[in-house]
Amino acid sequence: MKCAINIGGARRTARVLLSLQRVTSEQQRWQAYEAAKHLWEQQHPAASSQEHEDAMRELARRVGV
Repeated sequence: MKCAINIGGARRTARVLLSLQRVTSEQQRWQAYEAAKHLWEQQHPAASSQEHEDAMRELARRVGV
């Protein structure tokens, strides 16, 4: 199952993800990844391990870590 970061109306997560594209330093990218990961996990507490893994891979790709 492909899980392309289902934000489903979560505007805060969308803003975080959009801001990730502007992050430049490696440390900032990791901090942004961890923040986005935390938000995603809060918004998807019932996600399967596969959905979680897919979403984290997509976050990492978007952030560049």
